[in-house]
Amino acid sequence: MTSIHEDSAIARSAELPQRIDATAWGTFFLWVGCTLLFNIGWGAALLGAGIIALGAQVTRRICGFRIDRWWLVVGVLLTLFGSMRLLDLRVDVMPFLLVAAGIGLLGSTWLRRS
Repeated sequence: MTSIHEDSAIARSAELPQRIDATAWGTFFLWVGCTLLFNIGWGAALLGAGIIALGAQVTRRICGFRIDRWWLVVGVLLTLFGSMRLLDLRVDVMPFLLVAAGIGLLGSTWLRRS
């Protein structure tokens, strides 16, 4: 039988990943809204959104929770494309997305089997 303190600690630890995600979503909407309101530009919006997504994953890791790979990839891509936009590098994004999707599918297939 667990004590009241142990039960509340378990409940808090189960709630923390949800709070991290909710904080990240709230920060994301606030950031995108401010970039649109103040006409900062899509490069800054994408870069900031990527940093928010990556920050949430770092926070999950620091708190001892599993990193969500999907949001890790999304954060890296948003940061990359936002940086490219800010640096005025014009690169067709679709080939990169297709290659990343292919690598992700192949990697997940082979990692599951081993």
